[in-house]
Amino acid sequence: MHSLPKLIVSLMTWTVTTSMQHWAEQPSSTFVNPGGEVVLACRINNKGGDCRWEKKNENGGSVPVGIYPGKYEWAGRTEVGDCSLRIMEADFDYDNGRWVCQVTASGFKETDTLISNEAILSVRAPPKSVVLQNPEEASQLEAPLTGIAGKDVGVECIVEGGNPPPKLHWYLDATEIEGGLESENQEKQTVTSIIHIPVRKEDQQKIIRCVVEHEALQTEMEAATELDIQFAPEVSIKPTEASILALEDSTVNITCTAQANPAASTIWKEKKTGKTISYNGVLSLPNISKQQAGSYVCEASNVIGISESLETVINVKYGATVLAVVPQGIVEKTYNTDVELTCQADGNPLPSFKWVHHTKTGPVTRGHDKVLRIARLDYKDQGEYSCEVTNEISSSRSEVVLVNIQGPPRITSENKHIFLLEGSDATLEVEFCGSPIPKQTWQIESIEKKLTLVAGTSHDKYRVEKERKSDTNNCFISVLHILSTDQFDSKDYILKLENEHGEEIHKAHVTIGEELSKETLIGSVVGAAVTFLLVLCVLICWCRKCCRSEKQLKQDPERNL
Repeated sequence: MHSLPKLIVSLMTWTVTTSMQHWAEQPSSTFVNPGGEVVLACRINNKGGDCRWEKKNENGGSVPVGIYPGKYEWAGRTEVGDCSLRIMEADFDYDNGRWVCQVTASGFKETDTLISNEAILSVRAPPKSVVLQNPEEASQLEAPLTGIAGKDVGVECIVEGGNPPPKLHWYLDATEIEGGLESENQEKQTVTSIIHIPVRKEDQQKIIRCVVEHEALQTEMEAATELDIQFAPEVSIKPTEASILALEDSTVNITCTAQANPAASTIWKEKKTGKTISYNGVLSLPNISKQQAGSYVCEASNVIGISESLETVINVKYGATVLAVVPQGIVEKTYNTDVELTCQADGNPLPSFKWVHHTKTGPVTRGHDKVLRIARLDYKDQGEYSCEVTNEISSSRSEVVLVNIQGPPRITSENKHIFLLEGSDATLEVEFCGSPIPKQTWQIESIEKKLTLVAGTSHDKYRVEKERKSDTNNCFISVLHILSTDQFDSKDYILKLENEHGEEIHKAHVTIGEELSKETLIGSVVGAAVTFLLVLCVLICWCRKCCRSEKQLKQDPERNL
């Protein structure tokens, strides 16, 4: 029972509400191109009042808008509640702004007046201009935009005019880049976009563009400028080899090129001393010497910075040269000791060594190292030595070094047994070495007595000469002459040598033979000839017998057939 009155009240409220005019559709904000046509919707259910349109002023007031054919017309039938307004030949100065649809009350006692929300009609207007400027200088760019490689470069794009506000896009050449910060100044009717772009030297002369996007634009609108990227120098060398070979006295030219913005100054320096030797990027070394070999460094600099140093090594090739032999001149050594001769040489490529001993029989190679070591020196090691050095360019020979050996006497000849013909004169020669000169004594054994002769003396048929110098330094020849030899001269002849270092004894045995008579000699020759003829006859007979046997063997098979 209590719910019935509530239901009656609700039905009465619904009846009153549905009988009052109310909104079916309010106008909404929209856009229209200049000269175009647009409809601002405004529809009312149970419309009882009159339709009106107002346009708000910038100062907050409103201006009633009348119906003018060809400009402002009803878009529908107002009597059925369609108060939509058709705006033709849209013009920014007249039509752009906030519009309100109103419907008067359905009666003077009614309170159902309708006032719509504001609907913004934006008459599109293309932007008027676009410019780029440097954010730090706040002035329009009239030259390439300068940046430094490895850092950000900032640029500002300012667009004046445009309704609605335009959108701005940034491009580096054909690549769109993000990161622009936009702001709008409604009072000045400008849109500004600032972007900071990290740049590299590879971006040199690329075009940075600010492209304006707006529906009212008939043609593309953009502002562009070229990038001028400054960077520290980077150097390169030609020839590109890190090490350059050059022959001594030739000319070497190496060019160092710097890539830089702005242009750089280029220098060459000696790495070892730091001395600058070229200021134009070209290292020119005419008639280069071995002293100029080494490392050279190229550097370039500009206002941005200094390049990394680029190094090249010049390797000067020159012929082999002997600088010195140590020790030099005359080297006195003691018998059976060691000696070292050092050859100091220079050359590029490094030279090979050869030690030559100049003997009486010709040169003898004694070693191929820088240092010649001879252990336990013998008298045969005496003489002149020279060092020869060679590389692919040239060779060189040192002055000779004379090696002298002091020591006890030593026999160097091998004549220990001598055969002589009876009746001839004989000469015994014995070569020996020693320093100082040994005293020589010949001892001649006989049945009756022992004969002793020293150099420069004689007795009977024996004579000893004064020692003669040999071809080898500190070496000599002792000579014993025997006149009209006979069978009694077949014996041992002993040479005794002695000096302050020691002594040496040499024994030479002489055998005296008889001379063959002419008759014996002729008989021997005839006998040898007869023997040869007999052997020859035997061979001939044997050959003939073999030939007859072979013929018989060939005939016997034929008879059997």
